[in-house]
Amino acid sequence: MIDNIREKLRKLFEKIPESKRPIVLVVVGLIAMSAILFSSFDSKSSKDEKKTSAEAAAPSYTEETERKLENIISLIDGAGRCKVMVTLDTSEENIYASDINDGKSEYVVIKTSSDEGGLLLKIVQPKIRGVAVVCDGGDSYITVNNITEAVCSALGISSTKVSITKMKN
Repeated sequence: MIDNIREKLRKLFEKIPESKRPIVLVVVGLIAMSAILFSSFDSKSSKDEKKTSAEAAAPSYTEETERKLENIISLIDGAGRCKVMVTLDTSEENIYASDINDGKSEYVVIKTSSDEGGLLLKIVQPKIRGVAVVCDGGDSYITVNNITEAVCSALGISSTKVSITKMKN
């Protein structure tokens, strides 16, 4: 088959007058390079779009968690005004279905009319590295203890990952 294509290209090339062959070669080369260049831009932009949506997931999870904690902590007696910062140890993890055939593991792929992708089984939320709370009641032992218990219960983390301090006036 390759020999057949080569033969057709050779015959086509022989039909071009010798004086115009260099110009034709340059034009064909430019067209080929343009096609390669534009195809790489297209794949980069789709990768950037996927990366952007993945990067957006972690900040929104962090911001939502911080907002919910601020709401809960502000309801605790003696806490007063508060600000919360949550840091993550890992990012969100997607678990895809896989099929094992002859000792080889392959992802299960679903094809739709517009795209194809892996079969998503579950999304594992990021692991929390720590929580910092700054609040008006951060100098009261009882308030600090109540806030620590609330944060640990809400997030399922140990008290060693929670830091609470008094907010300046």
